[in-house]
Amino acid sequence: MRGNKFTLIINRDNVIGTFYRDINRRGIRRGFLLTMLVFIGAIVLLFLYSDNVRKRFEIYSLEISNEQQQSQLTETQERIGELNQKLTDISSTNDFVRLAHALPTIPEAERLGGIGGVELGQAMSGFPTVDYSALDETTQRYYERALRLEGSISLESSLLVETIERTRRERDIRSHTPSIKPVVGHIVSYMGNRIHPITGLIHFHRGVDIVAAWGTPIFAPADGVVSFAGTRGGYGTTCFIDHGYGIQTRYGHTSKLHVKVGDVVERGQIIADIGTTGMSTGPHLHFEVIIEGSVTDPMAYITPDYEFD
Repeated sequence: MRGNKFTLIINRDNVIGTFYRDINRRGIRRGFLLTMLVFIGAIVLLFLYSDNVRKRFEIYSLEISNEQQQSQLTETQERIGELNQKLTDISSTNDFVRLAHALPTIPEAERLGGIGGVELGQAMSGFPTVDYSALDETTQRYYERALRLEGSISLESSLLVETIERTRRERDIRSHTPSIKPVVGHIVSYMGNRIHPITGLIHFHRGVDIVAAWGTPIFAPADGVVSFAGTRGGYGTTCFIDHGYGIQTRYGHTSKLHVKVGDVVERGQIIADIGTTGMSTGPHLHFEVIIEGSVTDPMAYITPDYEFD
């Protein structure tokens, strides 16, 4: 080193000649500073580029999420439309069925109902969310609306099933409840105390006597199962029908039976013919109605002016 200069000597092996280069201190400093500036600039550019890539990736991720949310929102809106129509249909059917069977209408407060608890919490916790997304909040509100509609539909469905089952049972009870006069003829003796036509003693008459010509068909006044068919004491040739629901009917003094034990009969079906067997003074039908083991006035189970012929 001479003064402010450096001499750089480069001598390569097996090469003739030597390279000399004078370098001053100012040049070295400038070169070092330039290198540092280039290095720092490269780092800054790399940081800016990385930050730009990161932001682009975040924007892309948000776009993907929003597209998914928009898709879910569209699907949920369509689902809500379907549920609204389904709820309207089933509610109308429910109202019609209940009105047709004189049942009370469903209170609006009961229809609106509500949902909550563990089930809703689990459902909402499983619903995808995006932080600070207005679209996400809208989607969740629609999703909750869909859950409420499904709850209302479930309620209406259960009420409709209950109504149908109730009407089915009522219809079944009606079909198994005596409601017609079992033979075309005139009622000459009613239920209650009377003088026995054979013994002359006062006794309790358990049913009604209907006078008709010998061989006149006797009809089942309701659906049921024949529980007895044969001869029994003062009834003579008789049959008993068990109608279910604690109801039984008996038919005395017949001349001929058309049924046997175990037969299933329907209202209006011929079960026997008028006769005068047993304790009888002439052709007629002794008709009894027994409810839960107790004799009941048959007139309560005969529709006025309605006869099979």
